[in-house]
Amino acid sequence: MHLRSFFSNRLFIKMLMYFSTLLIPVLLIGILFYNYSVSEAKKDFSQNIAKNLEFSKERIDHSVQMAVDASLNLIMEDAFFEPVMRSPEMSTEQKRHFENMIQAIVKSQNISNYFIDNLFVFKDSEWIFRSAGPETFERFFRELYWFEKYPVPFWKTYLARPSAVQYLSPTLIKTSSGSTKTVIPTVTVEHSPKGNIAVVACLSVSAIHETIKSNMIYPETEFILLDPADNIITSSRDDLWNNVTVDRLKSLQATSPSELIPLEWQGQSYLVSTLSSERLEWTYYTITPSYYFRAEANNVLFVTFWTSIALIFLGIGLALVFSVKLYSPINNIREILLQNTGSPDSAEKTPKHQNEFELIQSSLRELLSEKTAYSDKVDELSSEYLDNAFIQLLRGHSLDPIKKFRTLIQDDLKFTTETFLCFSIVFDFNERFFTKILSQERHHVLESIKIIILDALSAQNRVYLLELEPGHFVGISNLDTQHDQRTLMNSLDKLLESFSYESKHYKIYIGVGRIHGGLNNLWLSYSEAQYALESTIDAAHNQVADASTLEIKPHHIYTFQDEEKIMNCLQARDEAGLEGILDGLVRQTETIGSTGFSRQALFHDLHRTAARYAAAHSLDFYTALDQQVWSWTSQSHAMEMASGVNPDKTVLLQMFKSLMALAEPPSDRSVQMIQNVITFIDEHFQEDIHPELIASQAGISVKYLSKLFKAHTNQNLTDYISQKRIFKAKALLSTTNLTIEDIFPMVGLQSRVTFYRLFKKHVGTNPGSYRKSNNQDLEQVQEVDTNE
Repeated sequence: MHLRSFFSNRLFIKMLMYFSTLLIPVLLIGILFYNYSVSEAKKDFSQNIAKNLEFSKERIDHSVQMAVDASLNLIMEDAFFEPVMRSPEMSTEQKRHFENMIQAIVKSQNISNYFIDNLFVFKDSEWIFRSAGPETFERFFRELYWFEKYPVPFWKTYLARPSAVQYLSPTLIKTSSGSTKTVIPTVTVEHSPKGNIAVVACLSVSAIHETIKSNMIYPETEFILLDPADNIITSSRDDLWNNVTVDRLKSLQATSPSELIPLEWQGQSYLVSTLSSERLEWTYYTITPSYYFRAEANNVLFVTFWTSIALIFLGIGLALVFSVKLYSPINNIREILLQNTGSPDSAEKTPKHQNEFELIQSSLRELLSEKTAYSDKVDELSSEYLDNAFIQLLRGHSLDPIKKFRTLIQDDLKFTTETFLCFSIVFDFNERFFTKILSQERHHVLESIKIIILDALSAQNRVYLLELEPGHFVGISNLDTQHDQRTLMNSLDKLLESFSYESKHYKIYIGVGRIHGGLNNLWLSYSEAQYALESTIDAAHNQVADASTLEIKPHHIYTFQDEEKIMNCLQARDEAGLEGILDGLVRQTETIGSTGFSRQALFHDLHRTAARYAAAHSLDFYTALDQQVWSWTSQSHAMEMASGVNPDKTVLLQMFKSLMALAEPPSDRSVQMIQNVITFIDEHFQEDIHPELIASQAGISVKYLSKLFKAHTNQNLTDYISQKRIFKAKALLSTTNLTIEDIFPMVGLQSRVTFYRLFKKHVGTNPGSYRKSNNQDLEQVQEVDTNE
């Protein structure tokens, strides 16, 4: 269609006029912005300089605080409280103490090594401990690290007096290599019955200088940094500064941090920005030539004017183009929708009265319907569904319908064959893990481990990974050839090697089952993987145990139907029927060639059935069992049963009878359970309690406890524990003079970092600011009471 035909069309003319009206706001905005830009240019100029100066200050404050925190943490190291032999001849134990101290110093210095020029510790006048090793007191201060302002006797005074963190004046130091530099010594002293321990962190003035310089916007901007005594810490050019200039800068007064103060200096016009550090009490000054502002304001005016002109002409052109091309997109959308939602001849079947917009609307409804159907399928394939389905298969149960599940794993997991292999990965966490890793962090640690394992294995293998219990991961691998199995074994070997580097917190065991065909045989491969897993526990070194290399006898068979029969007997209080089922399971296990592993596995399955029954009736599972059942249960979890030892049917029957006798309506039990949990938290929140411990006390799983607690209180269990701790911390901050280091252990937290994070999350500010604000409010109230 030619342009002339468009202009003869009323709809086109209207569209062109509508598009053209958009130019009116553009013109008005351009005029307003033209007049407004001059004042805004100066504001932006001031804010940019102030923000960059603020950024430099914050970075320096933060880095200095990190250095101070490193010193504080270093003082708390146990190694520095051990006695140090004063002769050059050291015993093995003394050398170990030295090594621990040196390692602690290296670790602390690495935290903020950019700002720390040197870090050393001394507790007497004989030894200096530093990252390079121990050195004698006199030689270190006289030859290796000589301070111009602070002679050797000055440092000895810290051995006889307590001191908080002290920032000394900048001083020139000379090293053993003959080089000189300027540093700011910070001294932290810890008093103990065995004597003072002093940590000295020397802050690098050159690092501070480079930090300020790197954040200067304009190359000709000068700066100067003063300490509380008006000593010059560093400056852009030493030849520009003297006492007169410093006094003149100090006389300038700004009404706001972002205000620039005019200054006539050396025959030129400058703008001065000043900022003070409340933490270090340092004062920052920047002096910027004012012609930068004038050039920037002119640039803004120039850009504003020509941008407005360009937008007007561009708007006119675009209005014309959009109006001409409006029908083309509508036509294209119509054709695409017809191709995706109907047959090729659907256009011919479209009613004549239906225009393009009505056609698009009806087609979009069809697409929305398809999207809804697809979303339903995605929801059906949620991880919870897959986890539950695979767990049932691993336990020997059948899925109904199995065909539907097979289709789902083919589409989403790309499991295209009927050949499967199971492997088990167990992390045996030691006491160090539960001491160092707080309860709030353990769930995230396990989630991270699962992600790492899945990423490492799924790169070359088709694997689905699920977590049966904390630290116990089970993988299902879909294999095509023997090559796939070798690839999986290589991946597991590399995974084991990677996790074996960190052995302080756990031991890792990996067992691999044999290859079996069909989903209903997954339980066989999983059972073999568990058997292989047990063979690695007493191994001298970490290894991947392959069931194909082991002699494995037939195992017990505990099916879903067996569990349903037991659950039905429990619901009906049918002790005779329950005893008959247990008789049959024990005889069946012995008939198929029982091993210690098979008998233990049978008891564990029955134990889990009892636990699920207890959870369904909100019973405290472990306290519901008598001493005999509890003793046998504990032993079965602690070690593998010896050959020839069978689970006593009487003990198993008594376990189920104890649970049946205590079963009550779930609603009554669950309410009482949550009340008990809340009481337990209120009484023990000062200790290192965590959801796993509470769930163990309640005799239910962590997942079920969390779900039940959320349903009754509308609050997460971990959040409730944290709120109790922070509530107590707020009271201690408001009513006592205890330090933060004293408070956070009193509320059950082992880390200062965790305490700050939780306090910020629940209160909205840090503990120090909260105490300061609360004290100010209290003083105001007292002042009002005094006036009245």
